[in-house]
Amino acid sequence: MKSAHYPAAYVLTGADDQEVEQRAQELAQWYAAGVRWTGRHGEDDRPALN
Repeated sequence: MKSAHYPAAYVLTGADDQEVEQRAQELAQWYAAGVRWTGRHGEDDRPALN
C-alpha cells in the first residue's frame, strides 16, 4: 500500500504534442508564481511540517 499527499493535480489537453507542451510550460509558470509554501520554522508560530 502506498500513501502520498498531492498539493495539486492537473490534466492537460491539446490538439498535438506541441500544444500540450506549451500548456505545461504555462501551467508551471502560473503555479510557481502563485503558490506559497508555509510551515517552515520562522515563517509563523507553528512548528515545521516535516
